[in-house]
Amino acid sequence: MNVVSSRIRCSWCVVIAFAAALFVPLFGFAQATPKIVNPVGKVSDFPQFLDMLLTIFQLIMTPILVVALVWSGFLFVTARGDESQIASAKRIFLWTLVGAAIIIGARVIYNIAEGTVQPFITAV
Repeated sequence: MNVVSSRIRCSWCVVIAFAAALFVPLFGFAQATPKIVNPVGKVSDFPQFLDMLLTIFQLIMTPILVVALVWSGFLFVTARGDESQIASAKRIFLWTLVGAAIIIGARVIYNIAEGTVQPFITAV
């Protein structure tokens, strides 16, 4: 019985410490005036936001695409006629090309959609 009550006391101490750590900053900064800052910088509308996301996507995925192409080429060279390794290298090369098509296709679809919608936005 004594062990159970000490575990209950210990768990309550953890709950109280967690609550104090969570709520003390709220009371400590209660006098400060909150300032809301735009986390995406100079973006003011949805098309600019999509353009920024696509640019970030391309900046991240292009080096990964290059590494995957080099890796598939390395696998082709090191296969030395082994059919299973050549099949693996072909599969990696195929999916790398699919990834490249997705990266390029996302920008193309965005440009087409923006070109289609932009005259209606500027007319209003």
